[in-house]
Amino acid sequence: MSPIHQKLRSRVFIEIVSAISLVVAWWLVSLFSIPRYIPSPLSVFYLVIANFANGSAPFHIYKTLTRVIVGFFASLGIGIALGVLMGSKRVLEDYFKMLTVIALTIPSLCWAIFSVMWFGVAELVAYIPITMITFPIVTVRVWEGVKAVDKSLVDMARTFRVSRLHIIRKVYIPMLMPHILSSMRHSFATSWKIATIVEVFGLSNGVGYMLSYYYRELYVAQLFAWAIIFVVIMIFVERFAFSEISKRAFKWRPETRL
Repeated sequence: MSPIHQKLRSRVFIEIVSAISLVVAWWLVSLFSIPRYIPSPLSVFYLVIANFANGSAPFHIYKTLTRVIVGFFASLGIGIALGVLMGSKRVLEDYFKMLTVIALTIPSLCWAIFSVMWFGVAELVAYIPITMITFPIVTVRVWEGVKAVDKSLVDMARTFRVSRLHIIRKVYIPMLMPHILSSMRHSFATSWKIATIVEVFGLSNGVGYMLSYYYRELYVAQLFAWAIIFVVIMIFVERFAFSEISKRAFKWRPETRL
């Protein structure tokens, strides 16, 4: 077996052990608690299966995912464009700096409440808060990335009369990728949280709506079940989407260890 396969197997093994240890700790706590407040892992697992079997989980996950993806890509497009402009032009940096700080400091709950008040029960109630809350995160990180680009490499490329397009592809994009990927991870996780908050306040479907519904019913086991569904989806996205993108984006860079 190659060293790469051995390394991957060891990583997977450690992750599995970590997950099992968490479930065991949960099970031990449930043994000394009232099931109404802390249900056992097995009972919650049965509810997760039932939610998928009766079709409620696929439907509400689809609704939430659609809102998250639309808001996420909207914030990504706005944030990258604004971050590049701020990093490239001093005038634009000075103009948008304060506006970006203000956008970062507005509480997430405010955008959710404003959207419900302005648009009522409509899909815009989810898209606007997700975009407005997450695009400043992307903007700041891309802005920092553009400012951190090694100017000597750019000057050297210009000295050798390298085309502007080639400089962007070979210098700017590789140096910006860590900042873009970091902002993507952060903004996607934030988008999920904002979507559920908005669904609690102003929508009649989605994972957040189901959490709100079972909270009103005081059905803690179902709250655990929907929370686990939420977490598993996030882990799946991180494991099979962002990690794969990261591998492809940085396959040129050797791995370093301390």
